[in-house]
Amino acid sequence: AGKAGDSACGRLVSAAVLGHAPSVSEQAASDPAKTPLRDEPAEARHRTGRSVREHLALFTAALAVPILLFAAFVLWTLATNQRARLEQEASELAQDIAVAVDRDLTGVFASLDVLSTSAYIIGRDFERFHRQASELQRRQGLVTVLTDASGQQFVNTRLPWGTSLPRSTRTWSAAELASERPFATDFLIGQVTGTKQYLAAIPIRENGKVAFVLMFSLPVERLQRVLQEAGIPEAYTASIVDRAGIVMARSRRPDEFAGKSATPDLLENSKGQQGTW
Repeated sequence: AGKAGDSACGRLVSAAVLGHAPSVSEQAASDPAKTPLRDEPAEARHRTGRSVREHLALFTAALAVPILLFAAFVLWTLATNQRARLEQEASELAQDIAVAVDRDLTGVFASLDVLSTSAYIIGRDFERFHRQASELQRRQGLVTVLTDASGQQFVNTRLPWGTSLPRSTRTWSAAELASERPFATDFLIGQVTGTKQYLAAIPIRENGKVAFVLMFSLPVERLQRVLQEAGIPEAYTASIVDRAGIVMARSRRPDEFAGKSATPDLLENSKGQQGTW
């Protein structure tokens, strides 16, 4: 019994020792000054503070990102619509200018077609034809030049009848001589006056061959008036460029640009019938 009591007493003492081991919560309750949290390193406490700030930053971002995405979508939509509107406006303006140029050339071609049937040309009466063409120039301002297929001038209403006339330096291509309808040439410098101009021309055939080429010498200022009458807004710059890429007329500073090559990007991107870039 004594041994058993000693053994039991030992177990009780052991249990008492284990039972009196203070927990962390008990330490904090009995003496707050000795809590382990107060004894933690400063780095651990700072780490807890950064975590809170990070959570706040993530929460703010979660609120801001949808707003920013929506604002970006609205701005992208507005920019896309504005771009489409400007392209449509510029395309319509270019179409209006093209129609105005065609309208002007149609009237010129009609006069040229009628004059090409003159009996004075068929009868080689170039003096009377000079008088007839000079009257047309007085009424419509159209300078008439008549040459043979090689370019030798017979009539030029810029000069009085009887003046010695040169051979034209402009050569006609086979496609131009094969044409049976009036056509317009590219930009050129007048041989007699040295002015910037272009030609409206038509071949005159006899016995299936080109006997003469009748043309009107048109100053580039004629195209400049077409641009002025088109009412181009201040925000735009419009140019008329020939097939060789030479500027013939321009809404801004035409004297500076007429006769010079257009910009490389325009030449590269304007090879089709119509379009924008």
